[in-house]
Amino acid sequence: MLLSMLKRSKNLGSEIRVKYACLLLVDGMLCRRSSPMKIPREHVEMIRDLQYFLSYPWCRFAFDMTMQCIKTRQINQLAQPTVAIQGFIHALQLVVIEAVPDAVSAVGDGSDIESGEEDSGAVVGLKLDRFWELDVDDSVAVTSIIEAGGEEGDDGNDLSWVDEVDDPVVEYMLKHIGEGFTFKREHFRGGQWRGVATASHVSRSAHTGKRKGKAPAGPSVSSPSDCGRGKKARKQVPTGSHVSLDYGKIAEMVADQIKEALAVAGGSFRSSLQTDLKEMEDRVLARLSSDVRKKVDDHMKSKYADVTIGGVLRDLSDTGVPGGDATASDAASEDIDDVVVPPGDLSSNAKFKHIVDNPAPTMTLDFGAGLALKDSDLINLPQLIPADTSTVMDSCVMLLRETMFTLGGVDSDMRADVMPSVFPSLLAKHHARFKKTSKKESFEFDADIMDHIRNRTEATGKEWVKHVDFIYFPFNLDKNRWVAVLVDLPSSSLVVFDPNASAVRRSRLKAEVDFLCVMLPFFIRKAASCDEMASFPLTPLTFSRDVEVLQVPDRRQSGIVSVMVIEAHASGGLPKVHAITEDMIRERAEKLAVEMYELCCGDIED
Repeated sequence: MLLSMLKRSKNLGSEIRVKYACLLLVDGMLCRRSSPMKIPREHVEMIRDLQYFLSYPWCRFAFDMTMQCIKTRQINQLAQPTVAIQGFIHALQLVVIEAVPDAVSAVGDGSDIESGEEDSGAVVGLKLDRFWELDVDDSVAVTSIIEAGGEEGDDGNDLSWVDEVDDPVVEYMLKHIGEGFTFKREHFRGGQWRGVATASHVSRSAHTGKRKGKAPAGPSVSSPSDCGRGKKARKQVPTGSHVSLDYGKIAEMVADQIKEALAVAGGSFRSSLQTDLKEMEDRVLARLSSDVRKKVDDHMKSKYADVTIGGVLRDLSDTGVPGGDATASDAASEDIDDVVVPPGDLSSNAKFKHIVDNPAPTMTLDFGAGLALKDSDLINLPQLIPADTSTVMDSCVMLLRETMFTLGGVDSDMRADVMPSVFPSLLAKHHARFKKTSKKESFEFDADIMDHIRNRTEATGKEWVKHVDFIYFPFNLDKNRWVAVLVDLPSSSLVVFDPNASAVRRSRLKAEVDFLCVMLPFFIRKAASCDEMASFPLTPLTFSRDVEVLQVPDRRQSGIVSVMVIEAHASGGLPKVHAITEDMIRERAEKLAVEMYELCCGDIED
């Protein structure tokens, strides 16, 4: 029906014709379920968003459908001259012909099909007898059509799946292929039921006669002696002798495979357990720190706050505890330092030591935009920028804005700007609604996210694309680590600087930030304040991940490293980013804490 409508109807709009053609290609060829084409309701709903429909992995869907259908067929069904298979079985035939050049000899001549449809083509059959002869011939050449490589192809495209997992069986096979192991027919025993002779073929003629008696119908396999009983029955016996199996070698291979699988599983389990325990420890410490801070804040609001602060300060200034010894006091003080703040004497920055040695529990550091920190947040900065909240990270961003882009420093003329971590979070909240919009150009963004770019334009006098080439912002992953994101406007690309690259696969990271690649071009156009923004291309940004940036084993340091990456790239490009070392982290974190303190409270005297 769809084909007739596309051929004859002249009243269809161009968009409707494209959608009908897409449904015809998918459900009429790639994912066909029956001879009269049936279109599932789910596909009709998906075609409403044409871009989503076109980006759907139909090739993988068709392959899964084909393999599931083949696996559900019994041997006697597959042995028939013709068998109905859902999906796109022709792809497997073409793969066989490409991988086995001698299989071309099994391709028959084309014959016209007997159907009433117009413009019907010819059907090219495959001679199965010839395929069986090739199957038992050890001299037949087989060419590998899959090139060896990693997760990225020669053209740089990502060839991995989002939900891809490691398979010990596949790793075992790849290991033997790499070692040059010679596989033989007897190593693969699939495809036949137990009790069927390995050297004999099942007759292609399926038994369709009436059953006598009331015996239940069940799957049956015709033996060689039964093949000659029916009319026009043909007995298929491949050339070649009976193959003897070396059960000792097979048992050895299975034992090696089990050992390697257990080793892989054990290593994966230990790694997963260590990661889970580390994350559990971080959550417990973060929760404990939050609860303690809340209790302290509540107590500071009570009428006994001044008395408590005075008592604590007197205790800290004494060399010992009244009624006790000085050693116990020193030990208790060291325990507190280990849990709450880094010891002040480890710092080489005199101003940072001043902040550590002179805490002000009741002081609040206001960075604007609703961002307020305690001085304890600054003291903990060299060890941790919390990933479960954006307050500390966005306060660091506010400092970078003031010192690098607004106050007229040496780098104030750079064509770059930095946004807080709440910016991508607001875009993510729009994504579900954005996907359902058929005309993306008309999508309306909320005022709260539009104000971010408008306020920056008013504060700096710089407009994106026209005066700004690079946009930076920190991005939170799973609320347990930070990465730095660079949007290169001239090249329409997005780069993620990941200081914990081993924590997540590239394909998984791409899925996390894909909404930014798709939505940012439309957002720039919608927030246009100049002709350059209004004409920005709407094609999705290209994604890449930079793993040459400093890699830190502790995820708690990913925050300060992300801040350093943004600062380094804005002032010196990629060479300066790749020059960051682990020795620079603590020094820069202490200096950053001092700069944030002085921005809010004034200069600290040396």
